[in-house]
Amino acid sequence: MLSLQRRKEDFAKQDWHTRDEMVAHALSLNLLWLAFINIGFALIILLRNRLFPGYDQNLPASHQILWVADGSMVCIIALALMSVVVGKSRRLPQTTRKFILAILLCWQGVLWSVCAYQFVAEWQLPFAYPFSVMLMLSAMAALYVFPLASVLFIMPILLTLLLASLHLNQGINSHFLLIWLFFCLILISGSLLLQRWFTLAWQRHSENQLLISRLET
Repeated sequence: MLSLQRRKEDFAKQDWHTRDEMVAHALSLNLLWLAFINIGFALIILLRNRLFPGYDQNLPASHQILWVADGSMVCIIALALMSVVVGKSRRLPQTTRKFILAILLCWQGVLWSVCAYQFVAEWQLPFAYPFSVMLMLSAMAALYVFPLASVLFIMPILLTLLLASLHLNQGINSHFLLIWLFFCLILISGSLLLQRWFTLAWQRHSENQLLISRLET
């Protein structure tokens, strides 16, 4: 309880002079949370045979494909850790930092999309859809202050699910397409709502800083 109160006080004491500084602070915290989720999911997949003994024996996959999936998980862990380091770095110019983060997050999305296609279209695992949905919602919540990175992370997974459905159903499934479009609407509206909240928070912070400067003078 005391630590939570202390965090609130520390947040209130933050002195951001520009919106970009506030965005950088929020992004560095959110990337840490997103990395925790990515690494956690990747470790579950890597340690699947320890968590569920003999799990690979029930999969209709060759050893080469399993090695590709495991290699993708290792790469995702490395990319997630690199994202945290880059996000917390203040030595890099902001434009360069955002460019590197966009690339790192895009590659994470691409690697997850490759695995998602295998999970859905080839192996038909029951947890594939909720797993992918959790990933995309987590990215939306973490990257709303950086919309480009959010799109680069989410779009490969989102399009892959549509392609996997086309492969499974040998064509367009109207029910799945309706759900897919509705989920796209959820992602867009949720991201816009979070961005609006952030804008209001910045305006409130600016007003408070202006009031403090007037009182000091």
